Amino acid sequence: MVTESMGMDDIRKHVITFMQPDMSIEGRLKSRIDAIAWDYDAMTGLLSNPHELSLNISNAIPTHITKNPPRKELEKGVESYKAQVRVMYQNRLAIVNRKLASSREGTKRFAELAEKKTVFEDFLGDLDDLITLEFGHRSGSYATYLMNVPFLFSKYQRLFLPSLFNSGRYASGERHAKYVSNFPFSIVEEKDGELKFTGERPSLEHMLSAKGMAIDFETHNWQRVRVRQELSSHSIDDLKQRLDNLIDAYDVKFDKRRYSWMRKRHYLSEIESILEENKDERLTAASLITLQNGEDYLVTTLDCGKDEIDVQIPGTDRTTRVKIIKVGDQNDLIEEVNRLTVDIINPFYVYGHNHLKFDYGKAEELTNNFRIGVNRRPALHIAQTPEGFIVQRITPGRVDLDAAVFSQNYMKNRNNRLDTVFTNVTGIPTKKTIGTHDELAVQTARAEKGDKEAAYQILYYAAQDSMKSKVLSDNIIRGNMLLAYAESSLPARINTTAKKTIAEDYWVKRYWNMKKSYPSDIQNMPLPGTNKTYYEFSPVWFMHQLMKKKGMKLSSQKGLMDGIMVDLFPFSKVYSSLLQEDSNVKAVYDYVESISDPKEKSRILRALEVLSEYPLFRTIDPGMFNRKFSAEFDLGFDRDHLDDFQTAIDETIDDLVSYLSNTDIINVHDETFILSADTPVDVLDFIESNWLGVVHGRGRFFSGTPRRFACLMDGEFMMYGIADYQSNKGMRSQFEKDFYRDFLHIVLEQGKIPAMEYLADQCRALASGDITEPDLSYRWEARRDHNQYSAKYRSKKKSIMQDLNSKEGDLVMHQLSQHDLQQKLFGFSQDYQERKSQHMLSDLPLFSGLGMSGVAPELKDGTISCLINWLNDCSNKEGAELFRNLYFPRDTCLL
Repeated sequence: MVTESMGMDDIRKHVITFMQPDMSIEGRLKSRIDAIAWDYDAMTGLLSNPHELSLNISNAIPTHITKNPPRKELEKGVESYKAQVRVMYQNRLAIVNRKLASSREGTKRFAELAEKKTVFEDFLGDLDDLITLEFGHRSGSYATYLMNVPFLFSKYQRLFLPSLFNSGRYASGERHAKYVSNFPFSIVEEKDGELKFTGERPSLEHMLSAKGMAIDFETHNWQRVRVRQELSSHSIDDLKQRLDNLIDAYDVKFDKRRYSWMRKRHYLSEIESILEENKDERLTAASLITLQNGEDYLVTTLDCGKDEIDVQIPGTDRTTRVKIIKVGDQNDLIEEVNRLTVDIINPFYVYGHNHLKFDYGKAEELTNNFRIGVNRRPALHIAQTPEGFIVQRITPGRVDLDAAVFSQNYMKNRNNRLDTVFTNVTGIPTKKTIGTHDELAVQTARAEKGDKEAAYQILYYAAQDSMKSKVLSDNIIRGNMLLAYAESSLPARINTTAKKTIAEDYWVKRYWNMKKSYPSDIQNMPLPGTNKTYYEFSPVWFMHQLMKKKGMKLSSQKGLMDGIMVDLFPFSKVYSSLLQEDSNVKAVYDYVESISDPKEKSRILRALEVLSEYPLFRTIDPGMFNRKFSAEFDLGFDRDHLDDFQTAIDETIDDLVSYLSNTDIINVHDETFILSADTPVDVLDFIESNWLGVVHGRGRFFSGTPRRFACLMDGEFMMYGIADYQSNKGMRSQFEKDFYRDFLHIVLEQGKIPAMEYLADQCRALASGDITEPDLSYRWEARRDHNQYSAKYRSKKKSIMQDLNSKEGDLVMHQLSQHDLQQKLFGFSQDYQERKSQHMLSDLPLFSGLGMSGVAPELKDGTISCLINWLNDCSNKEGAELFRNLYFPRDTCLL
């Protein structure tokens, strides 16, 4: 039962936004749930007065659904389990009594033991009422029972309960509490101090009308200084000016006569050195933006000489006034952020970009006082992947939405940086007013010396970044909340957690709602006839296999060409009838039908396609039969539902193959198909009108090997199957990154000939030694000591760090040898490594075609030779021959 005494006689409604089991001894034995709720006016939709609740919801361990379950045997099992628990806690009580007898009365230890003694005695006295058996669900002769039990450790359940009980990994107290309450956004009614779950949620429109606040911190020198990536393409004159700015900002003693002999790499090295030597990590500004009610604030340690500034809202021609609150240091800054958020703005939603990972963590790390949750609760770290890449922190009681991690899960952007995601969602290109690390460092140093204009520039930049997050989140909040309702998860979890995990939880809950039990471990279910489990299974993989089986070729065409991008989601259509039996999922389908933006439609259909994955997995199981399938999904036995879905799958793929056979396929990446520019209109109409996918539009495509291409659509640059040139992952030198960036843009924006001219220039520069050592080096931060890697770890980084005895946090540098460079970039074999050019390449004539003759030795496909082979649609041997001619000059002309 849920109880909370508030001394109220009238009926009040609350919406729960946070639930977590109390894992103290008393909390577990009393099945106590720590919750946060908002008062809810069902007439106006107003959400206000967030407050804490203490709820009591015992766990319920179900039996497996079986035919005529033996109640007497179950009762005997429960009594046996209860006896084991009684003995266990009697022993614990005896230990507490012994310790209590040897403790001095009046001490803290005595008080703690006395409290624990009371808890154990109360638990043992109430044990018969706390552990009980009750009826769960019946369907014909099949039924389940539930054993109510406190939050005892699950290992005891597996040890002491008979096998009839379903005590696997799904049987957790937290899961059951959320099912009982219909979390998140559960409505509870309060009358005469008693709370009762209604099983309902507020209307979506009421939820969407709640206040949202975007938050962002400007953190000076928070990361290891890396300016080469940002500035490597800048001219020497620009680098000289930037170095001058840093020398003046930090009062560095520097002999400017050195400029006469300094080269580009020297300027980059000096800039990086000055930034490293003057690091002082701290918060300098926080922006809190609502874009309503005049509740827009900048809290800062910098003085711009103003109490407020007008800032242009990104993507519009409107400005909004932002109030400025000047504070003494970062500790004062965070306290003011806490006060404004909790006492003044009190937002229901908190928006940001990568704030669940970075901003929340950094604010707490630097101040140890970040408290913007309800009742000033700290941000709660509730999930993390083993690799530490995704960290989920939430502000308890508020609803977080992080567009950066949502982008990783549901969009196909080149990267998840704020400006990239903003452009993808809104269609409006934007650019930061302060774009690079050294610019922000210079402006901060100047501002802290009293330069009010520099302070103004930083604050304007900070406010605009939060405004981008606010505008961006306003564009995706409806889809996020619809998925939150359908998938019974807070948006923060949907944003950060793998879609497959979310879908697994959805089907576990749906199974519970239908049968009051849990299915077998879905994640590890095998698919007979394959080496795949459900965890490894993919609808995309299955769609491709069916298409190939029906005669469709999914190979790629190499080269530069116009095309049409289409995303295919056939199984969300096949299983729409099954999924839409859930009213919350039906609301998602209804939303898709109303969407005009193809990117938003694709994002939501991607989520629905994953929800269809489990029934698809069960449909194609060769051991499945009609009655079993109908029973599992509670479809009734009026017809052969399994046959219906198998037929629907076959007919749907047949139709797709039939229509797509009328067009050429340029390339395929998962569900994304690039069709030729002359694809008949009726093919595109068929896809969209039959809910089989989304047509994104026309663009220019640079297509390579299967699953790899770059494209330019409506001014937006995208890459599929190619690592982002700005990424710090992997082992790529700055030269490689710059080449990828420039070459891909030149190919798509200017065409083939300018791209080949750029290639020739880069080959000349590399052969003549004009590419500096830092640009040909790998640099990365060691995430662990060199000796902490497993024997199975095969990355070359491991051996490099072992040679250097690298420690966690070290900045590791590795210079490529000439052999490594030529092999990696151009695929040159060992016999050519000895032929080093001693002079500059002569000018090469321009060309419009690159068909090569002659036989070349078999060579490995290099990083850059791969791209050129795509462009010219020539074999690997011919591409290697081209590079030999470019890199090693011959007496004969190339063409």
